Amino acid sequence: MSFCIKHCLPLVGLLAVSSTVNAELVSLQGDSLIFSYDTDNLYNMGNVEVIGNQLLFHPSLSIAIDSQTFDGYSPAPIFASVSYSAIIDVNAKPGFRIDDHRITNSGYAFNEFGPTGPYASIYSSTTPLPQLTLSGALELNSESYYLYDAPGGIVEVPVYAYQTVEEIIGYTPELDEFGNIIGQTPIYETRQVEVIIGYNPVETFFPVYKINGASLGLSEVAVDFQVSGVPLPASVWLFLSGLGITGMSAKQRFPRRIRQGRRSD
Repeated sequence: MSFCIKHCLPLVGLLAVSSTVNAELVSLQGDSLIFSYDTDNLYNMGNVEVIGNQLLFHPSLSIAIDSQTFDGYSPAPIFASVSYSAIIDVNAKPGFRIDDHRITNSGYAFNEFGPTGPYASIYSSTTPLPQLTLSGALELNSESYYLYDAPGGIVEVPVYAYQTVEEIIGYTPELDEFGNIIGQTPIYETRQVEVIIGYNPVETFFPVYKINGASLGLSEVAVDFQVSGVPLPASVWLFLSGLGITGMSAKQRFPRRIRQGRRSD
């Protein structure tokens, strides 16, 4: 009964606390290391595998900016980003220790004309073990640039010329002999005015801007651990030496007792 209570109560408590657990706890064995992680703690990192003492992620992560042409105005910069992260526990097996580790991000880059080649970034993490945290983001930033002036069409531009215009600016009254107004004489003024005499067809232009297409992908994140054996502490050597001396003393006493037993016979 005590055995059942001792071993089953922790399990019952775990089920009571985590009744709606969707994450999966995964453990992977390396040559000298043990890796464990909760699947909820992998964000955009894909599947995980272990090769020797190397921890390998396969994110299958990418972002892209499409190639675009803008007529008549310069557009705002286009920014694209997608993040990734992982939290994983790393523990050395008995008799080993972790000296350091190196992280390598590998991926690919494309522009609108095709692949520009693979890329890789190598750095050491400052995250203290046994918990290793990986985080980062793919980022693209593309700005427009002036491309050329494109024809916009044909417009009719007016042609102006000056002409002489005579206008009536007033009148002078005509009087008879008795002082009565019998008529009016117009007063004229001559001046030059600008008038449209025709139209000429003209081809118009406007600026054209370009944003080059580009894409970026992250295909692998590798964490290489440098592991070495742990030397036994001095207390262990003393303990083993004591066992050896005790064994030798017992071996020496055992034949002596046999010889004494034979003499008594």
